[in-house]
Amino acid sequence: MKVSTAKLLILNLINKLDRQFFPATDGNVSIRTKEGLVITPKGWNKLKLRFNDLIYTQFDNINPNTSSEVLMHIQIYKKRENINVILHTHHPSFLKLAYKHRPIEPVIDELKLFLGKIPVSEYAPPGSMELAINVEKALKNFKGVIMKKHGAVFVARNTKEILYTIKRALTGAEIYES
Repeated sequence: MKVSTAKLLILNLINKLDRQFFPATDGNVSIRTKEGLVITPKGWNKLKLRFNDLIYTQFDNINPNTSSEVLMHIQIYKKRENINVILHTHHPSFLKLAYKHRPIEPVIDELKLFLGKIPVSEYAPPGSMELAINVEKALKNFKGVIMKKHGAVFVARNTKEILYTIKRALTGAEIYES
């Protein structure tokens, strides 16, 4: 995929989500390109990003302005060749599960059919290689992971699929809130 296409897709994806997915400057999104990835920058309000704010980086030559979670994105892309989109969020519903160390279990038919289980990863400091490894280990072939004491990360082949995945995961998280 071209860098310019990836940037447009990220902006379109962010605009389809409400601000609870990206409170303040939290969270990040990336899309795989032919030789690397396009990712949101660190410390920016995702809802105010423009085309030129998004950053291209290679897997083995990381641009220092990328999201602080770029190592996690790279680790996932290296292990899951079928994944082209990663979204990390601090949505309040996922944060509640993260702090309770609770997975999303597929307790209703729609979750069983279209989402499956969303496990919990072990804790590691944000932005660390240890976090990247812990998330990738927990992710296996699941569509997402609740990051212990941190938030959640979801993966998909494309932006349409990731929208469906996070909306279903949100349904699952809200079941546990009630």
